[in-house]
Amino acid sequence: MLSNRAITKSETIYGRDLKVYQKACKNLNEILKNSVDRFPDREVIICDDRRVTYLEFYHLVEKMAANLQHRFHFKKGDRLAILSNNTVEFCICVFATSYLGGIVVPLNTRLRPSELQFMLKNSGTNVLVVEDVLVEVAKDSVHLANLELNVFVTGDTENKPSRFWFPFDSLLEENKPAQPAEVERTDPLFIMYTSGTTGTPKGALGTHLGISQNVLNFSLNLDTDERDRTLINIPLFHVSGLIAGFTHMVYVGGTSVLMYTYKTQKFLELLDREKITYINTVPTIFVFLLNYPDRDKYDLSHLRLAVTGGAPMAVSTIQQLMSLYPNMNFINNYGATECTGSCTFSRPESAISKPDSVGILTKIIDWKIINDAGEEVGRNIVGELCIKGPTVIPEYWKNPEATYKEFIDNGYWKSGDIGYVDDEGYFFLMDRKKSMINRGGENIYTAEIENVLFNHPSVLEAAVVGLPDQVFGEEVLASIVLKDGHSIQEQEVREFVGQYLADYKVPKYVQFLNELPRNPSGKVLKNHLKDEYQNLTMKNK
Repeated sequence: MLSNRAITKSETIYGRDLKVYQKACKNLNEILKNSVDRFPDREVIICDDRRVTYLEFYHLVEKMAANLQHRFHFKKGDRLAILSNNTVEFCICVFATSYLGGIVVPLNTRLRPSELQFMLKNSGTNVLVVEDVLVEVAKDSVHLANLELNVFVTGDTENKPSRFWFPFDSLLEENKPAQPAEVERTDPLFIMYTSGTTGTPKGALGTHLGISQNVLNFSLNLDTDERDRTLINIPLFHVSGLIAGFTHMVYVGGTSVLMYTYKTQKFLELLDREKITYINTVPTIFVFLLNYPDRDKYDLSHLRLAVTGGAPMAVSTIQQLMSLYPNMNFINNYGATECTGSCTFSRPESAISKPDSVGILTKIIDWKIINDAGEEVGRNIVGELCIKGPTVIPEYWKNPEATYKEFIDNGYWKSGDIGYVDDEGYFFLMDRKKSMINRGGENIYTAEIENVLFNHPSVLEAAVVGLPDQVFGEEVLASIVLKDGHSIQEQEVREFVGQYLADYKVPKYVQFLNELPRNPSGKVLKNHLKDEYQNLTMKNK
């Protein structure tokens, strides 16, 4: 019998004709309150030695909201940015901001001040919460953005007085109750920045509707409920960590175990000790797991569901995992920040029969495949995937040009991903139309690195592509043409890029060429750069 939670209806929202789940919650506040009422004593978060129940978590959210409102005049529509690794405080911030109708701005902790300052300024951040180990990065970022913010620091703040920040614990002091905001489902909830093809990040504006629909989408497609326990090793500043992991578990009344940073031994220890039933992570993690020499010491028999995203796993990897862990079902999925997470899920039985598919588009997602002329093509024909649904963002924050460019008729978002849908409705991802590298689940736009390289005094031209990598999926290759009379070493290139961009964007491979390969119109032939690198490597052996 079909669950009544899966029943959909058609509505016009954001001027788009959409299919929505009728039984989805109205907003994030309702999601939390429902689980607090049902499971007050159940653990919502486990982080190191800290174990927090739903009721305790809700009281912390209320306290933070009260102090933000009464002491710092935080109101509906204001923005609160978070620069932190996976912590309980990160989670409190998200729900306290939502309580007041504010907008959360999760920031990637691996970015440099030159990158973060744009996001702080563009979002118009009113409050910044930063983890103690990132205070200096935050200070430089705020200085570069030339902003005056209320900054709160989590973690160790004892004996560290500063005019720059307040202790986060001051937001958890007793105060008169906050007045919760009237939050509509179409109200914005988060701004997550994605790398832009021009090198300038775009702020994807997510809504309460998108999250509410997608956590129900996860529950229905993965059959999760209050008995489930997830281990979140993906950063909470990613949609996978925040929505597929934490918010999804809050919706069903489950428990989230937070990993501060990923270590394979710690990952296995937590899977075993906390009796984890569900994980959503990148394929790289499974490669690490299979290659870990002591993996058999840990009991993973309770892990029933392993979800991976972005790219299919090798059949041999899946077969090894299924042999080692016969109780585990493997699900591949596809999504994006612009989709508030996943919009496809494969089925356990297709792990072997269709291992190169990223799954079936779900009930609330409409899709079409278009060719270069923008015309829709039929099944089994390769083209660009376009997606429409209630989980798709309505716009990019303060960026009408990008919104106009990336959304077409009736709200279809052009994913930039090339593939096809077969006769059974499975989507097969072939390539990325956009110039992007996916390294271990981190999206890297090549223009961003190229723009940095162009500023090096010895570089005449530069082009960046991804090379296949067994562990991370792809690694960065920078191809460089030097100015006449100039000479630099590979390590100097890496150090230069590392001054301006996150470490995962620093090229692992560097090659120096006399000229970049181009077509008759002058466009760089990036596919040829991979061949050039392989040829140079063979010559040097």
